[in-house]
Amino acid sequence: MDVLGPLKTYLCTYAWWRGLVVLCVSGTVAGVAFGQDLPSLGDANTSAVPAAQSAPDPNRAWPFAGMITGDDVFVRSGPGTDYYQCGKLLKGDRVTVVKEEGGWSLIVPPLGSFSWIHMQYICVSLNDRTEGVVTGDQVPVYAGSELVAPIHSTTRQVVLRRGDKVKLLGEERDGYLKIACPAGAGLWVSSRYIRPITDQPASRPTQTVAKPTQQEVGDAYRMDEFNKLLEQFNAETAKPLTKQDFTAIKRSLQSIVDDKKATKASLYARLLLARIANCEVAKQAQVDLEKQEKALADALAKIEKSKQDQLKLTPDISRFCVVGRLERSSLYDDPAGPRRCKVVADDGSLLCFAQASQEASGQDMEALLGQKVGLVGTIKPNPATGTALVEFTEAVKLP
Repeated sequence: MDVLGPLKTYLCTYAWWRGLVVLCVSGTVAGVAFGQDLPSLGDANTSAVPAAQSAPDPNRAWPFAGMITGDDVFVRSGPGTDYYQCGKLLKGDRVTVVKEEGGWSLIVPPLGSFSWIHMQYICVSLNDRTEGVVTGDQVPVYAGSELVAPIHSTTRQVVLRRGDKVKLLGEERDGYLKIACPAGAGLWVSSRYIRPITDQPASRPTQTVAKPTQQEVGDAYRMDEFNKLLEQFNAETAKPLTKQDFTAIKRSLQSIVDDKKATKASLYARLLLARIANCEVAKQAQVDLEKQEKALADALAKIEKSKQDQLKLTPDISRFCVVGRLERSSLYDDPAGPRRCKVVADDGSLLCFAQASQEASGQDMEALLGQKVGLVGTIKPNPATGTALVEFTEAVKLP
């Protein structure tokens, strides 16, 4: 006889109710975690299992005060055992129940509860270091647990809007800030372990105030030192960018960050170091810009000097009527006739013919043949060749 049959049937029915996939093969139940969190076994570590909680009273006023009836009752991020644990309550602890759902009670977070919010959406107030202002729209807040890393704390409690304020608890982890549970946030407890208190107002405290934790004691530790460093930072940023020096400030801030006892001061020191990093990036950009501007000015000065030097070496050609290379002409090679040469361009094409006037008759034309020259004179038509003839008074050799 299969004695495990009824248990298998119960577990499969429960898993289906929770939306899980259960594989029952060869007498093995897969997909369900066995342990004290199953409804049949309770959500508390107790030797005596209390009777099942009756259905919620439809006439009950909400919220109402309740008392915990079990030992080590888990407080969870959501209404079910598949949600992660956020703490425990003891027998006799009092809670405020906001609503009930499927055998689970949504309660006001008891003392010691906290939430996580991503630090990129929080601006720390300069007047109150424990106050943060939300800088984004529709920013989620997640239920916090000491047993679950912030990045894996996926149960959303509330959504905050731009301008909402939160209380910082002085711890940053994986880019998330630990904050006090904001208004509207809640946690869940199995309704089996809550007994309504008819003679207790719902607004009374849910637990006895505990002694300050080591973290709470450390909130003020090294904060005076941080505030002095913040003043030094503000004084340094008042200087021109290229004159700012944060070396000593960074060294002192890093000392606070590395101090595990400086909980709140360590958080603010880390945020200030990030601001200093931005300032140093801006400073380096300004230094690079000034170097580039100086290099550009030096280059322009060199170009201008080279231009002026070139102008000094280049003669004024505006006084020449033609500029070209002077070559012998076969058309006018008769020794008895007038001595004429041809003037050609750089590509070898004919520009004109040239003939020395009486004023330049004594100039040695042979020495100028094959050279680039500038001719000063008069341009006349040359009907015999259909070109122009330059009668020059001066021939200047050009570079």
